[in-house]
Amino acid sequence: MLWVLGNWYGPSELGKRAVLFICSSSAGTVFSGYLRTAVHKGLNGTNEYEGYQWLFLMTAFFLAPNRHPRLLPHPRRPQ
Repeated sequence: MLWVLGNWYGPSELGKRAVLFICSSSAGTVFSGYLRTAVHKGLNGTNEYEGYQWLFLMTAFFLAPNRHPRLLPHPRRPQ
């Protein structure tokens, strides 16, 4: 991802974009445990699925497009 940022942004913007990307990645890691706990407790028993089954379904739903690269936009290098 940093390679893509390096190709798209100049030296004056690259530092800001890289810091934003790295900080948001770290924040996602910090809050994902709390989010998974809330999903497990809140959806446990809903529609006859246990909490861990909901977590599996949600993970599969969000990761499925990553299995097919043609479904995701591919940024090209600017000319």
